Amino acid sequence: MPITIHDRGQALEDQYFRARDAELMRKLRESAASEQPAAEIAPTEGVPREASKSDEAQAEGE
Repeated sequence: MPITIHDRGQALEDQYFRARDAELMRKLRESAASEQPAAEIAPTEGVPREASKSDEAQAEGE
């Protein structure tokens, strides 16, 4: 079966989005790796770990 212009266009579009997704995933991994865990941030901000509002919100949501 011959390759049509539509097939070629679809292949190029797929290739573009695969590359774009890979770039976004790389950036997301880098961003996540550079963030400090909450256990390290809370003491430096003066918020006791057991009194943080995010923990209370999580407990209510469960």
